[in-house]
Amino acid sequence: MKIAQFVFVVLLMLGGVSVFLSAGRFWYSHQTVIEDEQLAELAEAKSSWLEGTVALSFERSVTQVALALDTPIPAEFRALIDEQRSKSDQLLEGTMIQLQALEGFENGALFFEQVGLAQRGITQLRREADELLSKFGEERNSVRVKALPYEIKTKIEDLYASAALLVIPGARTSTDEISLNRIQSLAWEIREYGGRARTFYAIATLTGTPIPENLMGEAIIDTARAKAGWHQLKLATQAVDLPTQLVQAIENTERPFVQNYLASLDELDIAMAEMRSGVAREMPIEFAEFFGMSNVGLDAVAGLAPVAGTHILAYWEEELSYLKTVRALNIGIMVVAIGLTFLSLFALQKKLVRPLTAVTEVLLGMVDGKLDREFRKTPRGVDEMRVLWDALRSLTETLRSARDNTESEKEAEKAAKEGIIGDLLIGLEKMAQGDLTHHIQNQYGPTYEGLVENFNATTDTLRRLVADVVDNAAEIADHSVELSQGIKDLSRRTEAQASSLAETVENLNEFSEKIREAAEGASQSNGLVGQATENAKSGLDIVEGAVDSMNEIKTSSQEINNFTTVIEEIAFQTGLLALNASVEASRAGDSGKGFAVVASEIRSLAQRASESSKEIKDVVQQSVKQVEMGANQVSKTGKSLEDIAEMVQRIRSRIASISDASQDQKSGVNEIGLTMEHLDEMTRQNATMVDQATLSSATLQQKAQALRAAVERFSIDDAAGHAEISRAA
Repeated sequence: MKIAQFVFVVLLMLGGVSVFLSAGRFWYSHQTVIEDEQLAELAEAKSSWLEGTVALSFERSVTQVALALDTPIPAEFRALIDEQRSKSDQLLEGTMIQLQALEGFENGALFFEQVGLAQRGITQLRREADELLSKFGEERNSVRVKALPYEIKTKIEDLYASAALLVIPGARTSTDEISLNRIQSLAWEIREYGGRARTFYAIATLTGTPIPENLMGEAIIDTARAKAGWHQLKLATQAVDLPTQLVQAIENTERPFVQNYLASLDELDIAMAEMRSGVAREMPIEFAEFFGMSNVGLDAVAGLAPVAGTHILAYWEEELSYLKTVRALNIGIMVVAIGLTFLSLFALQKKLVRPLTAVTEVLLGMVDGKLDREFRKTPRGVDEMRVLWDALRSLTETLRSARDNTESEKEAEKAAKEGIIGDLLIGLEKMAQGDLTHHIQNQYGPTYEGLVENFNATTDTLRRLVADVVDNAAEIADHSVELSQGIKDLSRRTEAQASSLAETVENLNEFSEKIREAAEGASQSNGLVGQATENAKSGLDIVEGAVDSMNEIKTSSQEINNFTTVIEEIAFQTGLLALNASVEASRAGDSGKGFAVVASEIRSLAQRASESSKEIKDVVQQSVKQVEMGANQVSKTGKSLEDIAEMVQRIRSRIASISDASQDQKSGVNEIGLTMEHLDEMTRQNATMVDQATLSSATLQQKAQALRAAVERFSIDDAAGHAEISRAA
């Protein structure tokens, strides 16, 4: 690839990378804007959804109070129920429509399924509530009057729980949004649990009787949850920096809700406790006053959720405004990157690629010998290209001058070359004819000056060399005659020496044969002595085996002797037992007579066993003595065999020494024989070499005469040379 194309491609790649990065930043900011728009819509929908569930909870609490009346419900109750029902339906339905149009809402199917089930249940329960409200007194189903509000409460809790699905999984969030969402959730919880507690206390003020024992625990729990929610709300305002408007709304809510509504609940608790203890008194707050005061307090709490939702929307509007600005900035950066890339490529093409291509064409033309180019219409390009073009123009003019000078020098060189070649041909022809006195006298300038000097020096050197060859040829001829005579004398002496060596070798062979026979005899004697040694060792082994057998017999006899001792002891003990048995039998009287007979027989057997044991012991002792005598005789025999084996071993060592000495003599004589044979062979080779040297000396003499004849044809312009040639002739 050409350098201009390479630079162009590199710049194009860099521009492409910058455009790609700019496009990536734009795409990321664009996707962030889209995601945040969806988050903003979800936040708005969540606020509306929570506000709708608060209105639905308000409707439920008013309905529960209305069902507690034994008379037809007042018109203001009906109006309040219809107002909250319409408000909740409008908010919830609007939120549903908004969520259905939201594409990035991934939990939509599950959300709509849960909400559909809850709304269908609420619709059915509303119809049943309206039917119960249209009746009063005993016409109402008391069981459904008590259960219906709690069933509506369960459906409302399902709607509130479905708000947890109004998120985009993996989407980004911030501390401010989390804090505002927390305020919304706490406001809903305070309104919900405060509204539930309000129902029990409102019915108590309406009927003038304390809350039943079975419901008092639930009322206390709802009140405690409402108070705990308010406490957490206050902590949340202290933990983070909330908008001033929201902080002011929370402060404004504290008086109607905490100081008025919650304080009235504490006052009613005290009164109802006294009434349960039997104190006759009335409720400290009438129903109308309490119901109006509770509505104000709970409405103030419920109003915190829309305020927090407004600030959530404001937060997202600010974020979207910033992100849209960033997106627009990224679009501008991408457009600028694309524009700069194309401008850079255009400038590179015009200011660098085209001039550099033209420079390349000029240089290629110069390589082909085109030096007549005009530079006036050549593109100049950037500063460096202008310098390059000026240098090319100077170089072209220099090359033109050099070309003209070279052509004139070539003509002179051609003439000098033709002259020097002619003189060299003449000189070489003279040299071929044997004339070594010719020199080149003409001058052909500094180029060929060295060639002329080298030719003349070569001629002089060759002339001196031929003169030296003539002298050496004469000396070689003289020395070859002397060498031939000396080689003839050496040949006669070598033949006499070869004859003497042949006789010596023959005598050594006879002596070597006699020594070999003596060595073989010594080896055979050594083998016989070795066999005798082995036989003596075998006899010694047999004697040792006999000794071992005698010792084993002796050991066995000792064991038999031990056994007889044991038998004697057994016989003795048996006799004692038989004696004891006889004594016991005599004591037994007639009944022991039979046993006495048996004891007598046992004692007789013990005596016979003892006597037999003694006889066996005597025989064994006699056998032991005889075995000991035999063992001593065998030991003496073994000693004699050991002495014989030792003497045979000494004889074998002596004979082995004689055999080794004979073998050494045999080896020495063999080595002498081999040496003599080697000398005989070398003498014969020397004789052959003398014959060859005789022939070589004759040939050398002939070559010396031929060399002298060959150098006589050279003509040497030297007095000493002529004298040497004449003397050699």
